[in-house]
Order: sequence, then C-alpha cells, then structure tokens
Amino acid sequence: EDDPEVQTISKQIQDLVKEAEELGEEGKVDESQEIMKKADELRQQKVEVQAQAAIRRMPKEMASMVQNTSSNQKLRVCDICGAFLSIMDSDRRLADHFGGKLHLGYAKIRKRVNTIKENRRRKPATVPSDEP
Repeated sequence: EDDPEVQTISKQIQDLVKEAEELGEEGKVDESQEIMKKADELRQQKVEVQAQAAIRRMPKEMASMVQNTSSNQKLRVCDICGAFLSIMDSDRRLADHFGGKLHLGYAKIRKRVNTIKENRRRKPATVPSDEP
C-alpha cells in the first residue's frame, strides 16, 4: 500500500464504488453495474501492481536462489527458507512466497544468527573463574 501507483489505483477503486452506489440509489442499475466492472478490473490491476512492488522491495539476498541440482526438474531452492520454487512461477506467486510467514520467519532468524555471530566475534565470551 506504500507504493504510489497502488495508492492511486485504490483511490480510483473507492471513487468508482462510490459512484456505482450513487447510481444504484438513483435506480440506474445498468450504469452502476458497468462502473462496478471497471472497479473489478482495477482491483485485478492493483493485485498485479502490488506484486511488482513487493518484488522491487525485496532485498537482493532474499531474491537470490540457487539452481536445483536435478536437471529434469525446473525448480530452485530458496536460499533463505529452503522452499522449492518453480522457475516458471509468476511474479505474483514469487511475491507471495517472499512475503510469506515461513520465508520472513527464516529471514528474521538468519539475520538474528548473523547478529549474534558478529557480536561474539567482536567480544569474546568471558569464562567465569572458580575463584571468589
């Protein structure tokens, strides 16, 4: 919803729905239905724009995938969560994957593990001594 194009489409949808409701209240049902068809088309366009925006916002390390070793399958393994992704997947499906709970959870865990490793590398752990 942060993408300006998505916001513009959302506003257009709201305006069309409002116009359709007003026409419906005036008894202009056919015109109202035509306006609602336009709103439905815009909703579909909004989904596509949201998918593209999600892909643009992805960090490069999340989007990078390695080729699966099996040559007869057209799958890739996600570097972050290990899920198999088809190389034929649509942008929307990939955006759904990268925005999914499992993938984001693994990304958060990996980031935290790297932070802990970095902290340990900078400051060695102190060993408690037995002497009081």
